[in-house]
Amino acid sequence: MKNWISIVLCLIVMNGFSQQKSISLLEYKIQNETSEQVKGNAYYQLAEIYFTKSQLDSAYHYATKSWKVFESQKKDSLSFLTTQLLVQITSKTHQNENTYYLKRIEEKAQKISNKKMVSQVFMELGTYFYSIQKDDLAMQFRLKADEINTAYQIKNRTVVSNLTGIAQLLIFSKKTSNSRNFDRAEKYVIKALQIAEEIQNDTAIGAVYEKYAHLQAIKEEYDVAKKYLFKGLKASQNVKDTLRESSIYLSLARVQEAKKQKDSALFYYQKRIAILSTSTQKKELGFAYLNMGDFLLEEEHFPEAVVALERARNIFNQKVDQRNELEIKTLKTLAKAYSKNNQPIQAYATLSLATKKNDSTLIAQNDAQVLELETKYQTEKKEQAIQLLATENKLEKNKLYVVVTLMLLLLISALFLGYHYNNKIKTAQKIQELNELKSIFFTNISHEFRTPLTLIKSPLQSLQKEITKKNQLDKLQLIDQNSNRMLELINQLLALSKIDSGNLKLLLKKGIVIDFLQNVIAPFRFEANENNKIFEVRFTENRNAYYFDKDVLEKILSNLLSNAFKYTSEKDTIIFEAIINDAVLTLIVSNTGTQINEEDLPQLFERFYQKKETNAGFGIGLALVKELVDLYQGTIHAQVHKDTLTFQVALPLQKEHHHAVLIEEKEISLRPHENSTESNVPLLLIVEDNADIRNLLISVLQDSYTILEAKDGMEGLEIAEKEIPDCIISDIMMPKLNGYELTQQIKSNELTSFIPVILLTADASEKSQLQGIKSAADAFLTKPFHNEILRETITQILQERKKLQERYRQELILKPTEIVVDSYDEKFIARLEIILDKNLSNPDFTTEIFANEANISRMQLHRKLKSLFGVSATEFIRNERLKLAYQLLQKPNVTVSEVAYAVGFNEITYFSKCFKDYFSVPPSSIQKQP
Repeated sequence: MKNWISIVLCLIVMNGFSQQKSISLLEYKIQNETSEQVKGNAYYQLAEIYFTKSQLDSAYHYATKSWKVFESQKKDSLSFLTTQLLVQITSKTHQNENTYYLKRIEEKAQKISNKKMVSQVFMELGTYFYSIQKDDLAMQFRLKADEINTAYQIKNRTVVSNLTGIAQLLIFSKKTSNSRNFDRAEKYVIKALQIAEEIQNDTAIGAVYEKYAHLQAIKEEYDVAKKYLFKGLKASQNVKDTLRESSIYLSLARVQEAKKQKDSALFYYQKRIAILSTSTQKKELGFAYLNMGDFLLEEEHFPEAVVALERARNIFNQKVDQRNELEIKTLKTLAKAYSKNNQPIQAYATLSLATKKNDSTLIAQNDAQVLELETKYQTEKKEQAIQLLATENKLEKNKLYVVVTLMLLLLISALFLGYHYNNKIKTAQKIQELNELKSIFFTNISHEFRTPLTLIKSPLQSLQKEITKKNQLDKLQLIDQNSNRMLELINQLLALSKIDSGNLKLLLKKGIVIDFLQNVIAPFRFEANENNKIFEVRFTENRNAYYFDKDVLEKILSNLLSNAFKYTSEKDTIIFEAIINDAVLTLIVSNTGTQINEEDLPQLFERFYQKKETNAGFGIGLALVKELVDLYQGTIHAQVHKDTLTFQVALPLQKEHHHAVLIEEKEISLRPHENSTESNVPLLLIVEDNADIRNLLISVLQDSYTILEAKDGMEGLEIAEKEIPDCIISDIMMPKLNGYELTQQIKSNELTSFIPVILLTADASEKSQLQGIKSAADAFLTKPFHNEILRETITQILQERKKLQERYRQELILKPTEIVVDSYDEKFIARLEIILDKNLSNPDFTTEIFANEANISRMQLHRKLKSLFGVSATEFIRNERLKLAYQLLQKPNVTVSEVAYAVGFNEITYFSKCFKDYFSVPPSSIQKQP
């Protein structure tokens, strides 16, 4: 197998270039190279490129040239690979030659000693012929591959796939199946399962169990099929194979349908959607909604079918399916669902759209022909266009005179009108200048206030540490509270000045309002617990996304709740209720124990209103709320019933607004990782006992990160030790293990000490922040937190980790004290050095052995190395071998082959390729250096 990989890799020399650049460079190499083997390689690469682009004549031309070169030079392995390519090409074009190359590839297979390579080629041909529906040839090559695999004891995941492919052909192929083949198919599946379990590959085990279950379902042995599906599900979950899990859930749903257990079938359809919703597999998620919509439609649950199919439609509308086939099918099914659900208008519109998209797809498939016809048409019209251009030039001269005359008339009219409106513009400018001066005055005076307040608070904090007498501390606490109140008033004055000057605009972004409100009220829950007040919260069930200004909404709600808490005594009740109906948000805040009367209500929103000289005033908080509500084009009402004061605010949630700037956020959804594997997406662990806040954090971060969640500190610690996340976000106040204790245990564990921890709390006091820093947390944020600040904090922490990873790549020798600063990580790397020194020269040294010697699981080793050094366990071993090879190559009188074997490589060509990829120079050049 390794020999075959080496041979194929030696043909790939154009990494990083586009296909067109690769073609030009390969053609240049053919014209200027003298080496026939180099030319043969270039011919082969050109043939592969053109075959990929479905330009079969060009692919055949270059493949035959490559084949002749390798034949003449007796390069059996290279000739064998070229023959494989010719078999594939001639199956579609030059079909009269296909039989010839099929015969030749079998003859060449007898001469090649590397049976793994032969087996791999035969299995690939079996897969290829199955894809073009030539089942007889697919079966022929799959069986030949199985003979070789059995004779030479070749066992890997591809071998398992080949065996299940044979079983599938025996049962389902029109050309190869018959009534006696079922038992044969079952034997191949059992053989595949034995190999999968022997090589301990859970991915392969999951696939085989699913195939085995399909065979049982055909026999209508549904309970047996279900048992095998659950075994396949467990294996797939072990390796987080999301696609296989979703496929198995679909199979379970089909089995339950066959057993007439409709509720259970619906449950598995929903499970499939749930598992795909947490992944980046948008196309599969859309297909899952389509499957469930079909099922609900068949069961005559028409409203639910419409909902599922609309979600499928929204996903496919994002161009996740390039050929639009699934989107068109979804639209047709949705039209049927609308019709059954008594929605004829929507049914007609949807069916029309499906027809239109179907027509567009057919047009797109004929683009190449249209382009060719268009080119011919343009060529024929070229001379006519030149003649017409001369005529048009004459007409343009005449038009120019007319245009100049009209422009002069328009200019005179503009000057006339401008003269009359000049005075109005000057007046408006004067008003604007006054507003700007007013705004500048408030801005400057707020900064002037902040400086002495800072000079008051700093020595005040020092005195609070030095003084121990309670009566003096109480006085200092009073000063501290009032200085904070002054800062709050300054901020409110500044906001009012912006409103008065017309400079404040709403910034509307789309988001889930209920999640945001949960974040805003979190500190008030904390305050209620601290001050022995009853705080009741009621939320609507509406979790749809709407357009709203987060900053303005936070100011309105915070001021209303602050006012309620301020005038509520111990054991009194504050009630907050949020309702969304017809895109209008209604906020209701009420508190008992008020002394406000009905006649006082009209003055509540006046700035610094005071009921009596002896009573505390309302400052500007409620006045600011009124101004902000008016800016929002909403309404606010206050009422008193017995001893309860209630404020009710109604705010529109539409994006059309006179005073608003609309901010359309682009979808993130793993876009930074669109071209990378799922394992490269950072893994975050959210530890939060409040389910609403936990869901809010997930909604904010799930587009850029893979999310794990825990409901308390103890569960968070267990998940952290098992999954090794890239970062942990934790609340502080939690049962079983609080945030400070969790951080200390994470940082004192060799396995998890490197993981950054961000602490969140509703307690914004300096004491709480200081305790967070002492617990070795990497960052400390207070609730309500700003989404962008949270995202940027995570980004900066992870980027710092990447700097350490880049440092590792540049070091030839693993140096713990220079790569990491944490003593636990130093000890861990020191242990790795000892293990590597003992095993690097052993070619059989694998990640499983590595993990066993490090006394951790393979997944934990992979995650820790990925976070510390940015590489997987396999890459880490290979890189360390290459670094050791670099040092050995600098010694005199050593050969490349000796060094390759000394550092655990079995193949010289593979070693050379890996070395060049890592150091950008071949190993032979290191020997030439002094």
